[in-house]
Amino acid sequence: MAKLFISYSSEDKPAVLDIVEDLESLGNEIWFDNELVGGQAWWGRILKEIEGCDFYLCALSSAYLKSDACKRELNYAGALAKTIIPIKIAGDYDNRFLLPELAKLQITDVVSDNKKGVLALVKALNTAAPSPEVPNPLPTPPEIPVSYLSELLRAINSTDTLDQDQQAALLFKLRDHFRSSGDSDGVKQALDKLEARQDLLASIGREVDALKREIQQSNQKEKQSVGNNSADSKPEPVFRKYSSVNEVKADLKEVAETGKSDAAAFGLAVAAFLIPFIGIIFFFVWRKENPKRAKLMIWAAAAGFLLYIILSSDPYAY
Repeated sequence: MAKLFISYSSEDKPAVLDIVEDLESLGNEIWFDNELVGGQAWWGRILKEIEGCDFYLCALSSAYLKSDACKRELNYAGALAKTIIPIKIAGDYDNRFLLPELAKLQITDVVSDNKKGVLALVKALNTAAPSPEVPNPLPTPPEIPVSYLSELLRAINSTDTLDQDQQAALLFKLRDHFRSSGDSDGVKQALDKLEARQDLLASIGREVDALKREIQQSNQKEKQSVGNNSADSKPEPVFRKYSSVNEVKADLKEVAETGKSDAAAFGLAVAAFLIPFIGIIFFFVWRKENPKRAKLMIWAAAAGFLLYIILSSDPYAY
């Protein structure tokens, strides 16, 4: 059983959780930063887990490449000579901007529940050599990445009593941070810590609950938006193939019955039926601005061509 460390950006947590589930089902022991925010003890725990892992996995995305914490974790893994396996969990970055440590490595693509990618990752784990023993003494650990949220957490975790103005200021800053960055996971965990304070005032507690509801509603809207965008939406074809003259007649009959409000277009369709070249010309004229009319023209032209072929054919030629 291998001990895996997964380095990732908090924005990619849903995708990482799917990978964790797959790898754990195969008997691997996995550690990833589920807390996302904290102080020096939090950072020290991350470094300790990197030191003890057999394989160091990087969950690559544009958010990962921008993360200062992820860069520091990667540098420390490199200093420890860890076996680094990069996995691509999102296709929203340019390979030209990969960190030098990653650009030289084989990247396994596990984007969008790519099961073949997961199997390739399992194969990479089975064939790669586990990390060697950590050096003694250990390399100099990287400094804790200081972020805006970390500074707020330092105040929230303080043992000093916070008055109403201080609690309100922290809440307003968390709200601003969420609305500007969209960091729902980090802000929610900070709100949990604020809510757990013994000196939290009831009025501030109500505002904390309101902000949590706002975060929940925002996450639900984002999931719905992703679901709508991922739904298959095939564009309606401009024209179709016909297998018989009867099929063409049926389509023209339907247009005649349902397109009464567009009498001018239907009149042109009749002309296109008699002179197919008229239909072809109007098809190219209307195909972008009025695709329905363009369809009507090409149907009529196709019917005209078929009729011409039928009438001009000699049944006694053979």
